[in-house]
Amino acid sequence: MNRSDALLVAWLVLPFAAAFLAGLLPSLGRLLGLAGAAATAAVGVACGLGAFPMPLQLLGTSGIQLEADPHAAPFLLLNATVSATVLLHRPPQSGRRGPFALLLLVLLGSLNTAAVAVDLMSLYVTLEISGIAAFLLVLIQPDGRRLWVALRYLLVSNVAMTLFLVGVALAKLQHDSFLLAVVTGEGQAVTLALLVVGLATKAGLAPAGLWLPQTHAEAPTEVSALLSGMVVAGGLAPLLRLLEVAPQLQEPVRWLGLFSALLGILAALREADAKRLLAWSTVSQLGLTVLAPAVGGFMALAHGLAKTVLFLVVGQAPSRQLSRWPVQRLAAPLAWPLLIAAASIAGLPGLIGGQGKSLLEAASPPGLAPASPSWASAAPPCCCGSGPGVRPWSPRIALLAGSCLCCCPWPACCCRRCCYWALTPGC
Repeated sequence: MNRSDALLVAWLVLPFAAAFLAGLLPSLGRLLGLAGAAATAAVGVACGLGAFPMPLQLLGTSGIQLEADPHAAPFLLLNATVSATVLLHRPPQSGRRGPFALLLLVLLGSLNTAAVAVDLMSLYVTLEISGIAAFLLVLIQPDGRRLWVALRYLLVSNVAMTLFLVGVALAKLQHDSFLLAVVTGEGQAVTLALLVVGLATKAGLAPAGLWLPQTHAEAPTEVSALLSGMVVAGGLAPLLRLLEVAPQLQEPVRWLGLFSALLGILAALREADAKRLLAWSTVSQLGLTVLAPAVGGFMALAHGLAKTVLFLVVGQAPSRQLSRWPVQRLAAPLAWPLLIAAASIAGLPGLIGGQGKSLLEAASPPGLAPASPSWASAAPPCCCGSGPGVRPWSPRIALLAGSCLCCCPWPACCCRRCCYWALTPGC
């Protein structure tokens, strides 16, 4: 094992070791979480630059294989940015009410591994760990209704991963290997179907991912941001890898993505609850990411950054009911990040979401134009002004919203509903 391989293994182990230390010394949990996020960001940049050109093979030819390649880069950068933002946004004293930082570190470590793993057994283990960590995070502030929603999420996740495990067993039986690339040949229809169902459920694609809206709506605000920004990307990263190595899957999964995108838009437009609207928007955006696997990672990054901002800002709003927003307006320092993030998701030129929609439009097959006005996804209403119950301005949200501004203009479209509320008199 050379030096770069040793560093890669050490980085994968780091969040789990930090979680163990956070359990012993809870006061260090936030600092350890930020250190893990910083290390993940550094590795994400290195992956994008091609610093790890060779796969890392562990435990023999049929064992664990890791590829820290450019495919993993956007997912690692997303994990780092979202986890750091949530840790900074969460008040320090709230960490004493539960092992939030510990669970976040476990979630970060498992999702990092899912982004770089290219063997089926590693993917199964890491996605199971991420599901358990997400379940416990939903219950970080327990109540009766939230307990049922969390248990439902855990049940759906376990069923999905059981189907995935059956697919793993079939692949091992047929090819004596756990590598993702072995399931690309002829006669693999059942194996591929089981793997796709498991990963699509974890990624939140409709119809298997219809657990997502209620779970995201009932979870605490910071956890909703993690679920929509990071957790769904944990299933999306290996699904995109599978689509690239098994081109015969792209057509049926593309239809699944179109269904998810359309269902999410229609359901979001009917929602009166801000968090449920955001959750349905996630279903729609995830459907778009699978239309063109080559740019799906960038789309996931753009969506995760913007959606984290949206959930954190909505968590500070005086009310989740959109009908009350014209009366109880958001303070301008919160409304502007909300507007920027919503416009990014809608594909406004000059924002990272606009670039993602343009790349997706260019990479999609003829006849599909997801960046056109008909495919602009539903974004939340944005109101300006002041209102009771609004928490003070959070510069962390502004920093993350600013990350949506780092791209040059690309043709796309802004969501009409968002602009209507944003430009309402009184801003």
